[in-house]
Amino acid sequence: MLKAGIVGSNISINKYLKVFEKLRCYDFVGYFDPTDTDTSDSIFGVPIYNTFLKQVDAVIFADEYTDTTEDLIIETIKSSKHLITDGFLLRDSHNMNYCEKLNKEAAVCFQVANVESTKPAFTTMLQYLNRVESFKLTRFVNYNKGSRNDDLYRYIAKDVEMALKAINNNVQRVKVSPVSVFNETWDKITIKIDFDNGASADLLFSRLSDCDKAEAECYQPHKYYKADLVNSNCTEVKKHSETEIQLNFNTEISLPLTQPKLAFTDKQVMMYDAFEKDFVNFYDSCLNHVSPLVGIEESRQVIKVIKKVEHALEKLYV
Repeated sequence: MLKAGIVGSNISINKYLKVFEKLRCYDFVGYFDPTDTDTSDSIFGVPIYNTFLKQVDAVIFADEYTDTTEDLIIETIKSSKHLITDGFLLRDSHNMNYCEKLNKEAAVCFQVANVESTKPAFTTMLQYLNRVESFKLTRFVNYNKGSRNDDLYRYIAKDVEMALKAINNNVQRVKVSPVSVFNETWDKITIKIDFDNGASADLLFSRLSDCDKAEAECYQPHKYYKADLVNSNCTEVKKHSETEIQLNFNTEISLPLTQPKLAFTDKQVMMYDAFEKDFVNFYDSCLNHVSPLVGIEESRQVIKVIKKVEHALEKLYV
């Protein structure tokens, strides 16, 4: 089990300790409060922070950027410790450039995570529910010439979120084709998401002038599920026999603003209570899933894709 320590104020540390109580892949061994002790302070000539680093395998930075954060991060990288931030280092260009510079010199990768969330990235680093091999979704959006793409942006946000929930693992990379999809002339958009556990999600969005159509397939070992997201029905298919079992949804999911979630049980998959989510929640959710196995540059590419969706959706909510 990895030994982890927290860098932050007492207020932040208390919040993060609650998260550690639920974790099984990290063993909390101590904390360092930069508001109380400076990184240059030492005992018998040995810096206090260096002593702290010797006790841990991973360091979680719980606070926003402070005057001592740079020094602490540099010392952490020099010691080749796994470094976890709360995402604040990616929120402005200065800190982003600084992190990129540090990452080139580091022997370890940054992990971008929101550890205050109920589903932080590192809680699912070594564990995930009911193994899902792949998730495939095809959606045809009703399009009338001259109309806006509001529905498209809504569906992209919600369908990507559904894929993340189905596979429930850290995102390693996101590929979108064509690159300039967020304009007014889209015809077909493909989004491919690869995860740390080897699973993948493939989403296809296309225009259809006469009706809405959406189908999803969720593949698990020995069986898979086919869902008609417009007519709200789902079928379980046993791979070895190709027998089909009809499943029922317990919520209506045909409205564009209704958010479906995939819930797994031993024998079936079903939709359960829809809940309201706006573009900010979608962005945060994807940020939480950025893989700890990729560097800061790859993390930024993932965030770029999400930011484009966020910007498009912002027009709908403001």
